[in-house]
Amino acid sequence: VSVDCGGKKRTGFDEKSGFLDGKVPLLNIDHHDSNDGFGKINVVVPTACATCFILLKFFEYCSYKITPDIATALLAGIYFDTGSLTHSNTTPFVYSAVASLLRKGAKLDQVTQNLFKAISVQQMRLLGMILERTRINEDGVVTSAAMENDYKESGAKSQDASRAVDFLNTIAGSKFCILLSDDEKGEVKGSVRTQRDDLDISKVASALGGGGHKKAAGFGVRGKIREERIFKIIEE
Repeated sequence: VSVDCGGKKRTGFDEKSGFLDGKVPLLNIDHHDSNDGFGKINVVVPTACATCFILLKFFEYCSYKITPDIATALLAGIYFDTGSLTHSNTTPFVYSAVASLLRKGAKLDQVTQNLFKAISVQQMRLLGMILERTRINEDGVVTSAAMENDYKESGAKSQDASRAVDFLNTIAGSKFCILLSDDEKGEVKGSVRTQRDDLDISKVASALGGGGHKKAAGFGVRGKIREERIFKIIEE
């Protein structure tokens, strides 16, 4: 069973595994627009706010017992993918699902504390470096980066950089934002976000081998980030 993988690359399986060519039955449950239907059976619902929302509906349909621990896990997935219930994918159905999970014993305080309210000193240092490097160009594109040396100086890890993209996405007047980050595997991860309804940034990510949603997507390419500075003289 593959859960929340926007494409077959995200599963970690290679072509020799038998999972991607149909030899081994694979159930693909996902909500990403970019999902290419790599499973033997594909339950892909792009209109769902989160894959955990699909799982909740599936469990309810099958009359499975949802324990407080399961409810907390499902709530975490919904809460994270809706940006703590603030993104445009937060519909009345989402609030109804959250209420249902709370009635089943989901621990909301545990979810909010671990996902959005807890940050270490090392993560805070890294966030400061990323924000200091933030730029917006003439086209309204916001960019920043987290490089290998930043992790050494801050004591943070590469995965800690991802939460900074939500800060970049709050900049007024921007079309979309891109956060690039080096990782320990010799890859550059790209996180793309937008608040605009007229843009589909999943197409940008797909062109670079990634994928995601209309307003939130990502990609990964081999390499390292190199910073370059450009100066312009503008006639007044």
